[in-house]
Amino acid sequence: MADAGSQWPRKLAGEVGAAEARFGVIVSEILPADIEGSGQVGTVWACDYEHAWHLAAGLRQAIIAVHRYVAANAARAGIAEKVYDYFATGGFEARYKTMEQAIDRLIAELDQDQRTSMQRWKRLEKITAEIRDRGLQGIVLDVIGLGGEIPPAARAEIGDGPLELPV
Repeated sequence: MADAGSQWPRKLAGEVGAAEARFGVIVSEILPADIEGSGQVGTVWACDYEHAWHLAAGLRQAIIAVHRYVAANAARAGIAEKVYDYFATGGFEARYKTMEQAIDRLIAELDQDQRTSMQRWKRLEKITAEIRDRGLQGIVLDVIGLGGEIPPAARAEIGDGPLELPV
């Protein structure tokens, strides 16, 4: 069983992404194995109770700085500046990661469908060959085996040459 300290960062990271937030914070007595006091796991910040105040103060300052940046650049009218901001501030990165993950899932599904289709195709080829080899050719050979019992009119239609089996 995985310890609780390794499960919640993934859960919160998913919630952070779903909420389109920049990061998430959890204060807990149980931290991931590689974090002492405070640290970051992906987009999730984790800390123990002793370090909660310091982490909150640092993150508060970061949020204020981002807000000031956004407010200072709100008056930009040029499309180029807006596009640059979109790429530089992480909006593009979050959307790209979401698309990349969806494409990876799609490719995995397509690969699975292709494998399944190829297996089905081989089964159907085998059944077709069985029908041709054992069924149709068998009927023709049975009729040839009857040789003398074929009425003269039917014999005339078959002809005297070699019999062509259907392919």
